[in-house]
Amino acid sequence: MDGLTGFSSLAEGYLRLDPSRPDDDFLNLSITAMDYPILRAQASLDPNSTEAQSQLHRPGESELDYYERRYKSFMWYTCTT
Repeated sequence: MDGLTGFSSLAEGYLRLDPSRPDDDFLNLSITAMDYPILRAQASLDPNSTEAQSQLHRPGESELDYYERRYKSFMWYTCTT
């Protein structure tokens, strides 16, 4: 058993601090079509696009207003596609 709880062997190799983790070159590879769909979607999002800008908090906006605006834009998007 390793660590305080004994469960560190269940962690992925890159989370462990032992030599079995992948090297930095492997962890810094570019995202390809074979990767997880959420990673592919985030990688293709341009940070300067209007979609990315609309997801940011606006000055003076409360959290409730922010999430309501995001929900309404999501509902509009799902209803139009």
